[in-house]
Amino acid sequence: MRNSNLDRTAKSRSSDGRATRSETIPSPAPSLIKNLWQRVLDVSIFHPARWPMLSVTAAVVVIGAAIAAAASWGLGLLVFGAASAQEWLRPGTATGDEGWLAPVKVALTVAAGVGAAVALVVAYRKQHQAERQEQREIARHYQDRFDAAVEQMGSKSATVRLAGAYALAGLADQSPGQRQQCIEVLCAHLRLPWNLEDAGALTSVQVQQPFGNRGTRTATYTTTPGEEEVRKTILRIIGRHLAAGRRRVWVDSDATSDLAPPWSIQMLDLAGATLPDLTWEGVVLEDVDFHDARFVGRTRFIDVTFTGTARFSHASFDDHADFSGATFLGRANFFEARFHGSANFGLTRFMGAKSPDAVTAITHFGGAVFERHVSFIGAEFESPTWFGGAKFLAGGEAIPHKFR
Repeated sequence: MRNSNLDRTAKSRSSDGRATRSETIPSPAPSLIKNLWQRVLDVSIFHPARWPMLSVTAAVVVIGAAIAAAASWGLGLLVFGAASAQEWLRPGTATGDEGWLAPVKVALTVAAGVGAAVALVVAYRKQHQAERQEQREIARHYQDRFDAAVEQMGSKSATVRLAGAYALAGLADQSPGQRQQCIEVLCAHLRLPWNLEDAGALTSVQVQQPFGNRGTRTATYTTTPGEEEVRKTILRIIGRHLAAGRRRVWVDSDATSDLAPPWSIQMLDLAGATLPDLTWEGVVLEDVDFHDARFVGRTRFIDVTFTGTARFSHASFDDHADFSGATFLGRANFFEARFHGSANFGLTRFMGAKSPDAVTAITHFGGAVFERHVSFIGAEFESPTWFGGAKFLAGGEAIPHKFR
């Protein structure tokens, strides 16, 4: 008798009663067994995904067993001086009444150690996986916050852009490894074209911005009324972070120290930027690029320490520029800079010759134009200095003629 559970045949008949076709209907039993076996395999330790762990565990067990056997054999030879392993294993010999129980105890002790080793391997793997998951979560959380802040910076609303600037600053403080990326976005916003005389006009600009670890992406920015306040706020945010502390700097072979400001060792690329009313006092800057930048309103770099290269070549100062008390430890480049207002370099120290980078540390005012009064009273020039082609259209005080 055919088992209907294994194979059943269905026939369809025509109107005259003859069979027209037949087909075999497979039994659901094999499929059910296959699905059940797959579920058992998924939760089993023998799943292929767990083979690396099984290999490690098996290796540990085999090595532990070998150590246990060697320990049992060696202990008998060493402690009791048995002539052979057979003598050690015979009851009533060197071990007294215990006979072979002594090495068994040793073996069990070693086996317990092997078990502990296996537990450590498993715990280490779990900890490693947990740490990797945590790192992925941190990276994802950072990227989400970064994307939201960048989107705010591209808003048409000045208020939203202000919120984006503060969000990027907070993100830079909380993510030291990605700090330069956040600072780059703030600096890129300041580098966007902006016409102060026509601040009410809408201007859309597309720029390439860094985007996580995946390269760059194109971002569209629109300048609207209120952009001046946004830029002033960004400059204040950067200034506060630069003045948050003091870092060890080299002045006259003496070191003045304290904790490094959070952003002082970061590169500030503000080439071609339009910077309204910049006021940074007592801050520390490492490498900063103001090439071809336009300083709108009064500009103050009072008591600022430039520890690296300071580039002001082709920069334009629309109003008063105050560098009094500043210290340049590296290269100071004011090549063809134009000072439309008065300029004050009183008590400024150009100390490049005393820095480790003395070969390239040059103070360069070649081709600079001073349209109004300029003062160098009390200024010190320790690095090679060049004023070739500089123009002083309104005279000045203590303009240097000879440099050390």
